[in-house]
Amino acid sequence: MNTRIEFPSYEGALTLRGTSYVPDRTSGPVPVVIMTHGMADSADRLAPAAQWLADHGFGVILYDHRGFGPSDGQPRQEFDPITQCRDMQMAITFAQSCSAFDADRVALWGTSFSGGHVLAVAAIDTRVRAVVSQAPWIAGREIARHILGSEGLAAFREVFNAERRTLLAGGRPSLSPVVRHPDATDGGFALVDTQEGYDYMISGPAGLPKAWLNSFTTRSLEHAIEFDVRPYAGRIGTTPLLMITGSRDRLIPDELVQEFYDAVIGPKQLTVIDAEHHSLYMPGSGFEESMEASTRWFATHLMPEVAPATAG
Repeated sequence: MNTRIEFPSYEGALTLRGTSYVPDRTSGPVPVVIMTHGMADSADRLAPAAQWLADHGFGVILYDHRGFGPSDGQPRQEFDPITQCRDMQMAITFAQSCSAFDADRVALWGTSFSGGHVLAVAAIDTRVRAVVSQAPWIAGREIARHILGSEGLAAFREVFNAERRTLLAGGRPSLSPVVRHPDATDGGFALVDTQEGYDYMISGPAGLPKAWLNSFTTRSLEHAIEFDVRPYAGRIGTTPLLMITGSRDRLIPDELVQEFYDAVIGPKQLTVIDAEHHSLYMPGSGFEESMEASTRWFATHLMPEVAPATAG
């Protein structure tokens, strides 16, 4: 059963909206997985992943970050990892308030930018019982340098300073496109400009979300560049962590994921799938392998009584 939901942001001033998934034929409260989207994306695009987990016996809370989709928040289309992590903790609290879910069996599933969020939240929130982090955003400055080079990163610094001057003069934050076709000739910066990324964003398995806009505030990139979850690795402790990566991911450097993984001291597993960054969401290109690994992990650590059958 899928139900539209809403709950307050961490400071209580905004309303976040999404969908609650409750498995069919349940006999009591079930484990629940908190899910949300990555940079300037939409929760609707993760509906296939949420439904997969629900079909395997897990409850799911899937929601849009503040400023995106049906959730409140100004300015629109702005991502800030600090507030997003705090809102994720409110999502945990909301899930624990739902009678259909077991308040003692709460897990996190994040991907790309939210893949970094779940690592940070798992390190600071003891309510989290298991984590899956897919193609995670580990260290923004290193990722930006990997993609843009040192000169490109320095150029973006000036862009961010120009944004501040615009705001000081009473202007509005500028917007940049999320996705552009790799053959486009209009130039400029876009978050996603690869064929596999374009295919996912424009014609992925969930279709084109009605509430999604192909834009984000340019200054959001500064928040992303300064977001670095590496200091949290040693604090995850006993929370079981599964990290999933694509062997052909051109966005997240392998060494960043490996560095984080090596620093985690608790139960952990690293699964590498023959996929690119966005093809992990695409059926036949990595999606099934990723979700099967996630299901096994959650079953092992949230439903040990059925884990052997699920993991087969």
